[in-house]
Amino acid sequence: MTQDANRQILRGDVLIEGDRVAQVGKVDRKADDILDASGCIVMPGLINCHAHVSMALMRSVADDVKLEGFLERTFAVDSKRTAEDVGIGASLGCLEMARTGTTTFLDIYYDQDVIAKSVEEIGIRGYLGWAVLDEQFTTQEGAPIKNCEKFIRDHKERRLITPVVAPQGVYVCSDETLMSSKELAAKTNTFCHFHLSETRYEVYEYQKGKGKRPCDHLADIGFFSKGDVAAHGVWLTINEIRKLAKAGVSVAHCPTSNMK
Repeated sequence: MTQDANRQILRGDVLIEGDRVAQVGKVDRKADDILDASGCIVMPGLINCHAHVSMALMRSVADDVKLEGFLERTFAVDSKRTAEDVGIGASLGCLEMARTGTTTFLDIYYDQDVIAKSVEEIGIRGYLGWAVLDEQFTTQEGAPIKNCEKFIRDHKERRLITPVVAPQGVYVCSDETLMSSKELAAKTNTFCHFHLSETRYEVYEYQKGKGKRPCDHLADIGFFSKGDVAAHGVWLTINEIRKLAKAGVSVAHCPTSNMK
């Protein structure tokens, strides 16, 4: 299966030289190693557009509860996790993705420097967004925006790692934090990844306090930038969808998560 303009499906061989696909089709050359993939499909790697890879260890810790209950439980666990815990969880999550054909993922979490090591050890690609939120809500040591900036500075030249700015969501980010995240992304030539309008409760509670729905408010303060990725986007109106499209923002839907 190809990703060219015609979406061709070819029968034949795949020649790999080093870490690159060198030829697809009928290959007459000899190879050091031959993998018989008869009856199989060879396809480009899958891309996971929204993940919390290190939370693989926390699976089922907070199932069958609303988002607010989920956040309350996971934040309590997060506050006690060590860097070693984060690394083990990230390795497990990366191995699961590699085993099922996912070669690239986009992540939101803290301690992304620890997660980056797991990504590189497993050998997949990670677009790693350091979680940025107001200091009153964080379990991080130090200011999240400064932690994010340091992570970007330390990892911007890594082959398998692309640092990203990840303002967690409107429910834990003031306008100042959101705009600081946007400015950092522009300064470091990356993009923002954030949660948006995941639940009805989130949208209507925010509207009660701000007088606007989250997406409308973010558009009004000029937060959105081309290339940003919003996670979930379940409770968006058609006008909000148009605003995101006009700004060049993509949405990563998570149907399995949001159907729970």
